[in-house]
Amino acid sequence: MKGKVGGVRFACWTAVISSLKFAAVGTSDSASGDKIMNNRLLQTIPAAVTPVALSAGVPESFVPQLIANLTRTNPVGESIPGLTAGDVPLIQSAYQLGNSQAYSTAFLSTLGFGGVALILCFLIGDVDESNGEYVAALIQHGDGSDPQTEKA
Repeated sequence: MKGKVGGVRFACWTAVISSLKFAAVGTSDSASGDKIMNNRLLQTIPAAVTPVALSAGVPESFVPQLIANLTRTNPVGESIPGLTAGDVPLIQSAYQLGNSQAYSTAFLSTLGFGGVALILCFLIGDVDESNGEYVAALIQHGDGSDPQTEKA
C-alpha cells in the first residue's frame, strides 16, 4: 500500500508540474496555443486601438495601417494623417491592453487542459496496482555483483 500512495502522489505532482509548464510555456509552443493567441490578437487589438485612434482624429481608413505599424517596428506616426505625437502613447497603451487581453485568454485556455490532467491523475491512480514494489529486471545484486556476468 505504501508504494501505491507514493505512486499516486508522484503522478499527481507530475500532472501539476506538467499543467503549470503547459500553462506557462504551452501558450507559445503548441499549435492550439498559437491558434488561440492569433485569433484572439485579431479580435482584441482592433477592439482596443480603434476607438482610441478614432477619438485622436485618425481617419477610419487609416486604422488598419496604424495597427500594422504598431505590430511591426515601424514608427507609429509616420504617414498616418490626424495623428499627433501626444496621441501615440495613448494608442500604444491601447495596443498593450489588447495584447494583454489576448495573452490572458490564451493562458486561461491552458487551464482547461491542465484541469483535465489533474482530475484524471486522481481517478486513474497507479497503472500496476497488483505489485506495489514490482521491479521489472534485477540490475545488480545486493553485494554489487552483476547478474549478467554470473550467467556466462
